Amino acid sequence: MPPLPDPRLAEALEGLYDCYNNRCWVHPDPLEYLYRYDRLDDREVAALVASMLAYGRVGQILKSVSEVLDHLAAEYPDATISLDFSNRLELLVAVVLSAQCTDERVNQVTEDLFSKYETPGDYVAAWRHLHEAMADGGVDDDRLQWVWCPNADDTGGHPVEAFYPGDEYVDWVGVDGYNFGDSREWSDWRWPGDLFDDVVARLRDLTDRPLAVPEFGTSSVRSGRHDLRAKSRWIRAAFETFDSLDVAMACWFNVDKETDWAVFGGARGSTTYADGGTVYQAYGAYRDVAARADVVGGADEASPRESWASFAGRF
Repeated sequence: MPPLPDPRLAEALEGLYDCYNNRCWVHPDPLEYLYRYDRLDDREVAALVASMLAYGRVGQILKSVSEVLDHLAAEYPDATISLDFSNRLELLVAVVLSAQCTDERVNQVTEDLFSKYETPGDYVAAWRHLHEAMADGGVDDDRLQWVWCPNADDTGGHPVEAFYPGDEYVDWVGVDGYNFGDSREWSDWRWPGDLFDDVVARLRDLTDRPLAVPEFGTSSVRSGRHDLRAKSRWIRAAFETFDSLDVAMACWFNVDKETDWAVFGGARGSTTYADGGTVYQAYGAYRDVAARADVVGGADEASPRESWASFAGRF
């Protein structure tokens, strides 16, 4: 058994906590906006906004958080969150589920879910249970690959490492990342290296499983306008970053949704492609990198289909 800590140290730390756990010592920090609100759900929203915008100079972060919260208060003075949750982890899970169905349906599911799964360890156990159930049912690696894929930025109050179920239960390790550019009040332009370098280094400390980027994309909005050249440069830089990080699989999110993500058939492009009388907007930069010989299906003589080996991350 390791020796117990010196009680004098514990007493000293408690004293520091009592002294400095006060809002007067928080400034300047985005979390100071939590003191605006008394209700837990309001504080959760403020904390979520503050954490999402916590990138760049503190002064600009404070300005952005204040503007977002002021705008929300003006537009939705009597708004309440329809999702049921009691902490940041539950909010994160509920928001992810709400992308697939109605909030009402999510609340029906999470009532039982949150009573069973309260910590990252609980979700790890659930992943392992499902993995074992599929294996016991005869679904082998030739028909199913397990991709553990967090977001590039920590959310929900826990680091991504806390959710890793272990190499025995993972075939691919993935990470999703998006550059919103200046398309939102809370966002700034982020090059691929800014998005992926740090989180991939952390993932590599966890595992040497094949690395994937199942979803990625960039807006074209930079410096207050649609900059198609900047988006083209970002596309090329993304594949250079993936080469340097040994990313084996990547999938562009080709849907104009929150912003103009698409590289083919979207609202904008650096070139056009005509087929059967229909003209599509496209980005030549993506065509160029996708046609490289080292990309599966890129060479003229290559099969457009995945092999069993590449499906399992063996190239």
